Amino acid sequence: MNWEAIGAVGEIPGASGVVITLLYLATQIRQSTRQARAGAYQTLTDTGAAIIQMIVQDKEMAHLWYMGLNGELCNAEPAEWTRFQLALGSWLEAMESIFMQHRLGGVDDELFDSRMQIVKVFFQSSDVVRAWDQLRFTFSRSFSEYVDKNLR
Repeated sequence: MNWEAIGAVGEIPGASGVVITLLYLATQIRQSTRQARAGAYQTLTDTGAAIIQMIVQDKEMAHLWYMGLNGELCNAEPAEWTRFQLALGSWLEAMESIFMQHRLGGVDDELFDSRMQIVKVFFQSSDVVRAWDQLRFTFSRSFSEYVDKNLR
């Protein structure tokens, strides 16, 4: 056996080590991605729960939310309209976060589709549409365009 053959045999363990290292790194990246998605989902769930809690704990706010989602705020006092707009704006910010996380790969299609379907249902209310027309400039252009094209 010559030195070249001995060198070739010696490269086999080195190549095997590289393959094993790559497989290990791929597994670690996959686990890290799962953890990041789980963290994003938990954050989004917490945000949604906080908004729901705000509405549920305040009878007046719950009434405004109900009226707004049913298009019954046309004769509301300015303060009532403002409260509804602010609550809706907070909720839409949570939906924008889901939209952005989805674009970045942090939210799966199932969660994204289900939340955007809720937005679409909300936009059946004339008060939600009217509030959106006043609030849309506060959201990213990409989210605003998505809402206007797909959900209104």
